[in-house]
Amino acid sequence: MPGREIKVPKSSFRYAIYGNGDSRYSSTYNGAALSVEQRFRRLGGLPLAEGVYHGDSSTHTTALQALRPWWARLQPAIHHLATDSPKLKRLHSDQVGHAYLLEPTNYHVEAKSRLRLRSQQLLGDFQKASVVKLTPWLRQGYQGTHLVTLDVKDRSYEDLSGIQVLPINQPVKVRRALRALGVNASDITTLDMLDMAKLTYSSFLIEYIDLEAPIREFDWLECLPPATTNPINRELLRSQSALDSLEHLHAAGLLPAYGTVTSSICLALPPLHPRTYSVASSLSYKSQPPLSVEKIRSKSSPTNNHLDILVKPFPQGRFSQAFLSGPNPTPLRYRLLPSSATILLTLPPTTPLIITVTGAGFAPVRCLLQRRIAAVRASSSERSSSISLFLGLKPADIPLLSDIINEAAAEGLMNSMAIVSSNEEKVRVYDKLLEEATREKVRMSVDSGGWVFVCTNPEAAKGTRAAFDELLGEGGIDGMGERWVEEIF
Repeated sequence: MPGREIKVPKSSFRYAIYGNGDSRYSSTYNGAALSVEQRFRRLGGLPLAEGVYHGDSSTHTTALQALRPWWARLQPAIHHLATDSPKLKRLHSDQVGHAYLLEPTNYHVEAKSRLRLRSQQLLGDFQKASVVKLTPWLRQGYQGTHLVTLDVKDRSYEDLSGIQVLPINQPVKVRRALRALGVNASDITTLDMLDMAKLTYSSFLIEYIDLEAPIREFDWLECLPPATTNPINRELLRSQSALDSLEHLHAAGLLPAYGTVTSSICLALPPLHPRTYSVASSLSYKSQPPLSVEKIRSKSSPTNNHLDILVKPFPQGRFSQAFLSGPNPTPLRYRLLPSSATILLTLPPTTPLIITVTGAGFAPVRCLLQRRIAAVRASSSERSSSISLFLGLKPADIPLLSDIINEAAAEGLMNSMAIVSSNEEKVRVYDKLLEEATREKVRMSVDSGGWVFVCTNPEAAKGTRAAFDELLGEGGIDGMGERWVEEIF
């Protein structure tokens, strides 16, 4: 009944939740499953097999593939349900001589769930790489996009793929965190997680924890000895990085703590989240030798284990600022993701392409242009002006991208091109499709079997669809079928 509070006895039921999410959207990944879990906890539920299993549709063809490992993890928990009761853990500090009782809290179980997910990712398809070049270098006031070159060792990659990167913590910052926690790099963590039983504190802090993000949960502070000076300012701790908070508590004499208190602190540390980008280079282009002696002198010879991405800087950004400001080469972890745009790889290099792009969407287009350039250079056949390119870019990004556009034009690949920057008249890039100078060329390209590739934000994608519907008339883009390829970011 409205207004009536329903009281459910504590420990009245057990639950296990399968979350079917996509880790490419890290900020909302399995958010619905986590919300359901929070509701279950408020109703007094107790988790089975850590409560939420993070299914990841970006790494499994079907949800059923991810259900199998979840069921394998869930079966033993169900089997031992009769003897699986919640226990209070005794926490102690060798320094202070006090003992504390801490009941498992939401953040313990949720943190374990997040860390288990990271363990599955890192032990699975995340690979080692390093940043070897950044163009242009980070400088104050620069608002444009950076071209970041990764050395992916001896691994190849498919053109037009997506890519996720984990900006792991720098060793110097990890050493500072180890000192504050009072543990050795080679010590084994005591996180009570079977699949992380041999994880060292060094690996844990490098690959699983974001030392640049703030700590959000502070229940573990109750397990520390009473402050000998001023009370602990939790708001101050929430406003600074996890590393700064650990060092603040260390300077106040509250760290290091010992025993399972250290485990509780580790579980409260913010987890490291992957960042998702698009591959901005073509393997076939990277593998080609330099074209001239001048190019050899001005640039290092390209290798097929180098991969480019385009990164937009954000103020105090975890990857674009904090991570990329480190020394080169800077290690990280990465994994490749499937993309709907890879269907374009099956097309003959002479197939007409009409491309509409805004902002970061230029990354796969850069890859596509490099691929077409490599194809025409490797072929003795006649050049075909097959690409119509419509770009919506900020002025600061144009110099970074002009080289590959000019190179494609020099190879005779461009049929038409328009670049639209921010303007007072509010002319959008898709408006250029309807201008008299280009609309007939675009229509003829589509009529001759051309494909359309749209890689934009949602607003620009909507405007592009409307422009093509007007251009093509009856049937519009629906009549193009698979020849309409769209990626929205």
